[in-house]
Amino acid sequence: MSEKTFSLPPCGLYIGSAIYVSFADYTVGLGRLFTCWNPEDHEPEWYLEKTLEENQGNIVQLWPNSTKGQLKSAAWWRGMFKDGLEIPQPDWKNKKMLSPEEWPEIAKNDARYGEGMIDFIRKATEKGIYSMVIYGKANSQYSQMLSSFGKMYLGYDFGEIFGFRFDESLTGISAEDDVKLSQLADGFRKNVKKHCDEYRAAGWGTLMSTCGSFAIDYEIQAGIDLPLFEDYASNVASALCRGLTKQYDLPAWGTHMNHEWYSWLPYSCKYKFESFRNGMYIKYMSGSKILINECGNWYLQSNLCQDSPMLTEMPKLDQPGLGNDYKRSADCVDEARKHYHTINYNSPHARRYRKEISDFYDYVKANGTPAGQPETRIALVKGNLDLMTWCDEFNPNRAIASAYNLADKNPAWYEGAPERGWEIAWNVFFPRRNITGDYYNRYISGTPYGPVDIISFSGRLDFNFLLKNYKTLIFSGWNTCSEEQYSLISEYVSKGGRVFISIPHLSKNETRNYGSYSVSELVNGGNFSELCGVKIKGRGKRFHWATSESPKMNAEFEFPYPRRFGIMGTCMGEIELAADAEIMLCDDEDFSPLMFRRKYGKGEVYFLNSWSYPGALYRDEGPSAELNSPSLIGYIFKHLANRSRGTVYITDDGLVPGHECDHIMFSYFPEDGRVCLMNIDFDRPHSFKLHLPDSVREISLSPSEFRQFKTIQ
Repeated sequence: MSEKTFSLPPCGLYIGSAIYVSFADYTVGLGRLFTCWNPEDHEPEWYLEKTLEENQGNIVQLWPNSTKGQLKSAAWWRGMFKDGLEIPQPDWKNKKMLSPEEWPEIAKNDARYGEGMIDFIRKATEKGIYSMVIYGKANSQYSQMLSSFGKMYLGYDFGEIFGFRFDESLTGISAEDDVKLSQLADGFRKNVKKHCDEYRAAGWGTLMSTCGSFAIDYEIQAGIDLPLFEDYASNVASALCRGLTKQYDLPAWGTHMNHEWYSWLPYSCKYKFESFRNGMYIKYMSGSKILINECGNWYLQSNLCQDSPMLTEMPKLDQPGLGNDYKRSADCVDEARKHYHTINYNSPHARRYRKEISDFYDYVKANGTPAGQPETRIALVKGNLDLMTWCDEFNPNRAIASAYNLADKNPAWYEGAPERGWEIAWNVFFPRRNITGDYYNRYISGTPYGPVDIISFSGRLDFNFLLKNYKTLIFSGWNTCSEEQYSLISEYVSKGGRVFISIPHLSKNETRNYGSYSVSELVNGGNFSELCGVKIKGRGKRFHWATSESPKMNAEFEFPYPRRFGIMGTCMGEIELAADAEIMLCDDEDFSPLMFRRKYGKGEVYFLNSWSYPGALYRDEGPSAELNSPSLIGYIFKHLANRSRGTVYITDDGLVPGHECDHIMFSYFPEDGRVCLMNIDFDRPHSFKLHLPDSVREISLSPSEFRQFKTIQ
């Protein structure tokens, strides 16, 4: 952890935008579909003025993305604009003075690399604007000056340098080796730690990371101080950052709002900007304390959707790869300038982004920000050595740890049953309904069971932390178990916790063998008698249909006996079961136990007697199968959620959440008693019951309505 003190601004939330050290007529990437032009020709200080004039927040993120490729950017980063020198303007016609190497004065001032950064932060501080840096490099004499700005300088963001490349080039492990998950994890942590140690020693202060990767827990273990996750409205990302912030006692977590690139909604979609507006409120009510808008409000960058002006209006250059070649793009500058009005500061879309930010910032200034983090009573467990790469959804074509060189030889390294378990959990706790018309809803979800956290079993944990924060732990994805982890789970349950777990979660396997593992690989040799009341003797029979044990289970699950689920086609475990275990689910032929519940100390264990991970039991296509079924595992998760309610909860009918609640986000902040409510549906109102400690309220929210109030002190 950095020794730098982190404090919040008066409104309780840092909100602002990236400011790029880049000038007009340069491209920021080439390619038939990826050519991106900068239409604005301003020094970064100009955007400081506009931040105040346009009410764009209280913080700026300085992004020196072009200081090595663009001559003017290189001069600005060295502080040369104030020297009285005439900085050469790009001569696009003759293709001269485009890059730093073309002007000898740049190299003569290399010792000043980073001086412009300090000048900028000083000016921001004088204007009362907080600042931070992303992707920056500077000579040590300048980075060591950053601490002099105190609380006005927030810290340094590594950006995405650790994301999406958790592979051979990063870890130094080749496909021919007998690779273990722990080797990949250790190599990754080692690489991250190297960068953290370097930047911390150089004085960059609080260290952040803007990856969109599910491996953010390993970055934190290696030295990242604060996760600044890149998304714009994902409740999965919020759950992960919030859980890790609590687990590692981090100062806060934040969101790198990349709506222009990540919304994936075309501008013709009427929900395009409303989704951006809603995304800010979603993060606000989820506990995020930093919102940085990456782009769109100063000028446009994205060219992903078919009606993006960068794609439809601007000239494009084919090139192998996505880099820049200013000598080539120079031929298109005159044509590009004819269309800058479609993407520049005054373009309709950029103005709309600024309006949404300004309106939200006005709301925050008027109402403040809920203190602390929202109450959570359920933790989804990201198991030890769970190296699923992306934090979004199951994809069988994606390799674990991006190790495609391994996966092509051994398909078990592609996402499979362990990772599908995450998708089941996300569909229950973060249901993404069809609220964006004809377009796929990638991010925006309700939280019918309230906020839940995602915590990591790969790092430090103790049962006191677990008991203090969570009634229930749910294992759904991969886990490599150990005797120490098993003892921790046992202690947590004995003191009053509740755990859902299955046979493979208690395997010590590190090679992605989740099908043909042996009992000898299980913790305690498969003897879970004390905690779970079961001994695993081996792989059991293959079964087809699952159902509840008897009509008495109708009171436990939201489906009636003998509703069947399947066809499963996977195996149970061959077990010896204690007499005090209560069988809840079984196969439909000889009623072999598939899931049972057992008391242990003050708590209880839900044990899934499946040789495969829970994700393998996702199928529900048989008799009485319903559209939008959460699957058998999903129904188990719903049951657990209803038994793990917090101080505040919502229902459709006074009993359980349903269709209406799937469209509602809610959170309760115990530190100041605020309740936040939001209808994620852009078009339709939704009504539900809000259960408070002293009353039940009938609530109706209009489309996209956000509401908060203080009710509990």
